[in-house]
Amino acid sequence: MECCSEIYRYNVKCSMCNEANATRFIDAVLSALAFRAARKMAALLGNAPGITNAVFSGRNSAIFFRSNGKIRRDLTNIVFGFRTRDTDVILLYAEKDPEFLTINIQNMKLVFQLQSGNTFYTLNLSSSQPVNDGKWHQVIFSMTEPLSQSSRWHFDMDDEQDSVTSTVSTGNLNFLRDETDIYLADRAFDSLDGLRGCMSTVEISGIHLSYFDNTDGHTKKPQEEQFLKVSANSVVTGCLQLDSCNMNPCTHDGICEDFYSYYRCICAKGRTGAHCEINIDECTSNPCVHGNCSDGIASYKCVCDPGFQGMRCEEDIDDCRGHLCANGATCIDEVNSYSCLCTGNFTGRFCRRMRPPFTVCRNEKENLTCYNHGNCTEFQGRLECTCLAGFAGPRCEVDINECSSDPCLNGGLCQNRLNKFQCICDINHAGEQCEIDVSDISFFVSVFLWQNLFQLLSYLILRMDDEPAVEWDDQED
Repeated sequence: MECCSEIYRYNVKCSMCNEANATRFIDAVLSALAFRAARKMAALLGNAPGITNAVFSGRNSAIFFRSNGKIRRDLTNIVFGFRTRDTDVILLYAEKDPEFLTINIQNMKLVFQLQSGNTFYTLNLSSSQPVNDGKWHQVIFSMTEPLSQSSRWHFDMDDEQDSVTSTVSTGNLNFLRDETDIYLADRAFDSLDGLRGCMSTVEISGIHLSYFDNTDGHTKKPQEEQFLKVSANSVVTGCLQLDSCNMNPCTHDGICEDFYSYYRCICAKGRTGAHCEINIDECTSNPCVHGNCSDGIASYKCVCDPGFQGMRCEEDIDDCRGHLCANGATCIDEVNSYSCLCTGNFTGRFCRRMRPPFTVCRNEKENLTCYNHGNCTEFQGRLECTCLAGFAGPRCEVDINECSSDPCLNGGLCQNRLNKFQCICDINHAGEQCEIDVSDISFFVSVFLWQNLFQLLSYLILRMDDEPAVEWDDQED
């Protein structure tokens, strides 16, 4: 039983050992060595990124493989790693009726389904924890008795952090040695989208499913037994080891999307840049029609020029609201002001003054209007206006201001009149120019009394002169 002891050294269980089983013994040892090497490599390299990590982006990126027809070893285990956020997706599928193999994610759990050998029983193994967390998971499915035609299967994920062994037995994966298509990251003719995530190189009993064509020159394949990539589409490699979004690279409330080989920031409104670090200047489009633009976060504010309003300062304010145009005048709106179009004989800014009377005369060369009753005369072929007293100017349009010489004394208020002035005096002064000081009451009263007494005496004298002389002699008679 020396051979059996050798087999046990490699965790390979046997029930008998003789020359007839020598070939199978060698194949089992090689398979066990490859299995242990793959397991050790997974433990050492773990989730390390590299060219053997492929990035899948849906159904169009799925690939499939097929045996080159030279595989002789028993296929008793599968080793691979993956990283995804998909909740329901096919990772690996192969079928040769009635045998089939399916490794997929159902309801966030990893599920291994196998029907092989002479039994029609479908073996099911499932993880106990969700696997769609975007992190790397290293998976090993293996037969507990690889030399047997039928055996229980063991599921190990992340170095025994999640593991389970089937209670029933089923066959191995030797049906994959024939012309059986092995689909990776999708399944033909199903309704599900393909995998969006990463997968490391899949190993089936030590035979790699290389992501590169034989003509690519990436690797040399010394082994005779091979699974060949037969799909024509190329594979994107270089999946990142960690979810780049865990570092929160997107600033200012940007949302990070992990695409496994890169990430992308979906910026909040008003932001741009690879990390949403740039504030978009909403003023670059010059939105303010009549005003200055002040940039904000996803917004702008217009400070309008005088006379305009609105969000973009596009509305001219109607300055005629509450206008002061009088006497039936029409208000004409302008920018931040208005003017009055007077009617009839009115003039002035608000049409509140009567238009002065005028006289129009003309000759062959010109027309002349003389205002304020000015007389129009012609002298040596030239028309001139002769103004009335109190008016001046080429057309007698200027009312001479008689108050310009400050004729009112003692703080009197001067009012300009036509060809004259009038002084409005304070209470202590009187006279045409406020020149009399009436602040001394006693003086004013004495003057008033003497004036009245003088008038009374004058009256009596006049009365005495008017009466006839009295003849006393006649009275005696």
